[in-house]
Amino acid sequence: AAVRANPRDPQARASLGRFLAARGAIRVGAVLIEEARFFGGDSASLARELLLLYERLGDYKAVVGVEPDLLTPAERQRGLWLAEHPPRVALRDRAARLTYRSARSDGGFGTVLVRISGTELAAVIDPRVSGVVLSASNRSDIRMFGDSTSVLGVATIRIGGTGFENIVATIAPTGGATKVGFDVIAPYAPTFDPRAGTITLHRPDSRWRPPAGTRVPALFDRDGVRLLFGGVWLPSTASNVSIMLSSRRWTWDTRRGDLVLLSP
Repeated sequence: AAVRANPRDPQARASLGRFLAARGAIRVGAVLIEEARFFGGDSASLARELLLLYERLGDYKAVVGVEPDLLTPAERQRGLWLAEHPPRVALRDRAARLTYRSARSDGGFGTVLVRISGTELAAVIDPRVSGVVLSASNRSDIRMFGDSTSVLGVATIRIGGTGFENIVATIAPTGGATKVGFDVIAPYAPTFDPRAGTITLHRPDSRWRPPAGTRVPALFDRDGVRLLFGGVWLPSTASNVSIMLSSRRWTWDTRRGDLVLLSP
């Protein structure tokens, strides 16, 4: 309503862009934020928003082209490399099934086994991180960017029989937990089945539709995932939400930005 009333209000336009991007319309959200900058919005803060959105889209040509240039030399090197070698997931069939263990106390959506160069690591699926977070012991298996102290990299990992190539990687502090960002699997409309201990990834195309169920509006941004219950946005880390997601079957509808609770 605010954008309709004043189409050139950069604050309203940027807010609408953030909301739509968090609801799954990332490309539309990015366009609105670009327009907010054109209409006089704070260029630096809006550029930071755009960097995250273009990374979510896997559009690293756009990442390195964002102005003003806020990238460090290592971030620019990595962005230029990824522009030529974009992230890729090869699903052999229309769907791929992964094994996971649901959890209620780690702030994530459960734990999967990640294989990198022959080593298997238990990794939390965390909606608050991007890409993968790996320990320093795996550093030799990651393409690193920047100087010797850099924590920026790109990794190729396998979860079950599915390979995730050229995924943004961060080196965790000593003793830090291994994590897989929810953004790695969210584009493939994952269906979580805690009782069976499986996550099913679906090849994104125009024919796939999520199963029928109870739709819960969701927001997914740099703060993680929030769900709308009773007019209140609750984080996925809230105890009642965490219990629900670790005990109910659910699908992430990446196009509409909804979480669909499925029948038992």
